[in-house]
Amino acid sequence: MIFPTTLRGRVVTAAVMLTTSLTVGGAFYSYVRVEHHLDKAMDRFIEHEVDEAIGELETGQIPFEPYTVRQLDGTIIATSADVPDGLPLLDEMAEIENKARGERRIANVHLDDSRFAYRVVQYRLWNHPDRIVQIATSREVVEKALRNYRENLFVAVPIGVVLTALIVWLLVWLSLRPLEGIIRTAEEVDVRDLTRRIPETGAGEVRRLSSVLNDMLTRIDEGVATIRNFSSDAAHELRTPLAVLRGELELLLDRVEEPEAAAALSRALDEAIELTHLTDALLLMTRGSEALAEEFGPIDLSSIAHDVATDAGIVAEARGLALSVQIDDGVQGHGHARLLRRVIWNLIDNALKFTDAGTVTLELKAEGGGATIRVQDTGGGIDPADLPRVFERFFRSRDVQGRKKGTGLGLPLVRWICEAHGGKIEAASTRGEGSSFVVTLPMSMPKVSISSAG
Repeated sequence: MIFPTTLRGRVVTAAVMLTTSLTVGGAFYSYVRVEHHLDKAMDRFIEHEVDEAIGELETGQIPFEPYTVRQLDGTIIATSADVPDGLPLLDEMAEIENKARGERRIANVHLDDSRFAYRVVQYRLWNHPDRIVQIATSREVVEKALRNYRENLFVAVPIGVVLTALIVWLLVWLSLRPLEGIIRTAEEVDVRDLTRRIPETGAGEVRRLSSVLNDMLTRIDEGVATIRNFSSDAAHELRTPLAVLRGELELLLDRVEEPEAAAALSRALDEAIELTHLTDALLLMTRGSEALAEEFGPIDLSSIAHDVATDAGIVAEARGLALSVQIDDGVQGHGHARLLRRVIWNLIDNALKFTDAGTVTLELKAEGGGATIRVQDTGGGIDPADLPRVFERFFRSRDVQGRKKGTGLGLPLVRWICEAHGGKIEAASTRGEGSSFVVTLPMSMPKVSISSAG
C-alpha cells in the first residue's frame, strides 16, 4: 500500500482507517452481543417450556412440545411426531453447555437434513432416573434475525465508512484551504520582489502561520535592503578612489622604463581594472526598477550587435582566434541599449577568454516571436557539475580558478539583465568541444517591474 504524501491525504487516510477499524470492530461486537442476547431469550423461553413438558411427562401426560424420551444408552422409548430425526445424546457432544442444574444440559445441534440448528435441552427425569427427555426447538427465528442483522451490517458499515471519509475530507479541505493561498504566495515571492505578503485568512494555527511568515518576509526584505544599500554605497565610495588609482597607475606606467617595474605596474593596473569592473557590476545590480525604467526606450539590437562584434574582432585577432558573425538586420525592440550591449559583450568576452584556439561565433536572429542571441565557442567546455551554477554570483568553475581572472559576476549580471527585459538565458556545454549561451528576448521587450538584484 502506498501511503499518501500530502498532509490532506494522510489525515483522511488515517481517519478512514481508524473509522473502518472502529466500525468493523463495533459491528462484530454488536453482532456477538445480539446473538448472545437472542440465545439467552430463547433459553429462557425453552426452559419455561421444558418445565411444563417435564411436569406433563412425569404425570403421564403428552407434552405439546417436540420431545423424545430415551434410556441412558440412547434407546428411544417415546417421541413426538414432529421431533427431528437423528438427535444425539448431549453427553456425547463436546460442546455441551452444563447449566449446573443437576442433570439438565443444553446445546445447539446441527442436523444434516435441516437448514437451521436446533436448541436442544436434555433432562433426567426425577421419578425415572434411568430415562432422559429431550426437548428440541428450532433456531430458525434466531438465525433469520441474525442473518438480517448481518445483511444490514454489510450495507451500513461501508456506507458509514464512505460517509465518514467524505465528511473528514471536507473538514480537512476546509481547514487546509488557507494553506493553498499561503503556498501560492510563497511561490511567487522572489528576491527581486519581497513586497508580497500572505493573506492572513483562516483561523487558529493557519492564521498564526500566515502572520509568522509575513513577519519573516518583512525581516528578509529589510535584511536584503540593507545589503543592497551597503553594496550600492560601497560601490559608490570605491569608484572614485579606484578611478584615481587607475589613472595614477596608467600615468606611472607611461613614464617607467625599467622592465620589472613596468611589469609590476601593469599587473597592478590589471587588478585595478578588475576591481573597477566589480564595483560597476555591483552598482548596476543594486539599481531598482524605477531608475532602469527611465532609461528604457526603442533600440536596434542589430546595430548593437555589430558594434560589439567590431570591438570583439580586435580582441579575437590579438588572441589568434576567429570570430564568426551572423547578425540579422532590422532586429529592433524596446529596452535598455547599454545593458543589452553589456549582455552581448560579456558573453563574447567570456568566450574569447576561455577559448585557446578555434572559433567564437556570435549570432543574432529574429525567430519564434522574439530575438535570439547565441554565443558559441570551441573552448574546453564547462564541467557538468559546475554548469548548473555558472549563473550564481561569485561562482567560478574549478577549471579556471587561479588560471583566468574574473569577478564571478559576469554571467549573473547577464541573467539579471535578461530577466529585467522579460527574457532568459540558457547554457549548454560539452567537455572538449566548447560551450554555448543562448539569450531569448521578446521582440517588444516591454518594461517590466524589476527590483535591484538581491
